[in-house]
Amino acid sequence: MQENSRNISARVGAVSAVALLAVSGAFIASPAMAGELDPSAPASPPATTPPTTPPPTEEPTTPPTTPPATQEPTAPATPPATQEPTAPATEAPTAPAVLAPPTTNLADGDVIKTSHLIKGTAPGATSVELSINGAKPDTIAVAADGTWSILAPTFTAEGGATLTLTIVAINGDTRSEPTTVVVTLEDAPLPAPGVTTPTRVVDSLKVLTGNGVPGATVTITIAGDVAAPITGVVTVGENGSWELALETPLGYGGYDLTLVQSQEGKESSETITDFIDVVPAAPVVTTPGEGAEVPVNKLPAAITGTAVPGADVELVVDFDLDGEADVDELAIQATVADASGNWSVPLTPLAEGAHNIVAIQAVGDAISDFSDTSFTVTAAVVAPPVTVNPVPAGNPGAGGLPDTGAANLGLLAGGGAALLTAGGAALLFNRRRNAASES
Repeated sequence: MQENSRNISARVGAVSAVALLAVSGAFIASPAMAGELDPSAPASPPATTPPTTPPPTEEPTTPPTTPPATQEPTAPATPPATQEPTAPATEAPTAPAVLAPPTTNLADGDVIKTSHLIKGTAPGATSVELSINGAKPDTIAVAADGTWSILAPTFTAEGGATLTLTIVAINGDTRSEPTTVVVTLEDAPLPAPGVTTPTRVVDSLKVLTGNGVPGATVTITIAGDVAAPITGVVTVGENGSWELALETPLGYGGYDLTLVQSQEGKESSETITDFIDVVPAAPVVTTPGEGAEVPVNKLPAAITGTAVPGADVELVVDFDLDGEADVDELAIQATVADASGNWSVPLTPLAEGAHNIVAIQAVGDAISDFSDTSFTVTAAVVAPPVTVNPVPAGNPGAGGLPDTGAANLGLLAGGGAALLTAGGAALLFNRRRNAASES
């Protein structure tokens, strides 16, 4: 009985152990335990317990790789920077509460001419408004010094006109009390006409030009190197210019001009005078020509050129027109152009380098401008030797006398006659340079 109780207790303990292992999912059959089972019962495979899916593994939290910042030791507090004193903001000037009435250079009862300068002051104002006879006012800026100005009307009916001027000073919305003045406007004389034709005209004068008041009439009188004075009347165009075409062009000489401008309802201008010279063109040097390069051993025997037929010609080699050379000390050469306008003077030997020829001509009292011709003397060129046939000792054509070169005396004599003394030949140069300095 006790034995049975022990067997039963052992079985119950074994079953309890198996149940406990089964519940824990870790049951393992051992041979000892198998011996305790009923040997007659067929062995059945142990029930396969589906594996329990483990709960999702939570990713381990990666600790921050950056070590916690080490707190810097707190620096002692910096005292606040001393703030520069701020300049007080400049406020825009405000308009004064009250503006004084503007002043003017006119007084009641004044008589002024057309285009008279009306002016005055307006302290503290930025502009003034000027109304004439109640018409729409003109706005006139006031200068920094407080002054203002405007021209009176440029035209009025014959007999004059009464003008009531009302002037108000303004600054923003502030307006002064008006200044009122009553004056009489009269026509001023017309301004004198002008002449735009140059004072020196080359070759001939065909047209005179000038300027004036649009619509006015200009009367021109020409005197001087003419048999009788020439008078022309023209009307100034809308563009303010006038033109007088001469029936017969004026030739070389000096001409005095007298001009006056008039217009209906206006007092005529003052009469003015002017002067115009008609002069020949500067002479032309043809040999050596402008820009020529001449070997030193090939220089021409003479300087040649063209001018007005019968004109007096003067020239200087290597003369600086802009320099201070004394004309009276220059080696001036002079000649007269022939009936065809040709002239020539001997050329003295020149060294290698740059040279120039300055020439001038005169027809009567009319003196031209200067011409300036530049050329270069280059190194000598060597020509190949030339074989010359023997020359007989005698000269059959001259009665057997030797050739002495007497046949060339005429040319030399002519060239010598063309050379004047420096003092006499300097006349044209001096006169022209003086005229140029006075113009």
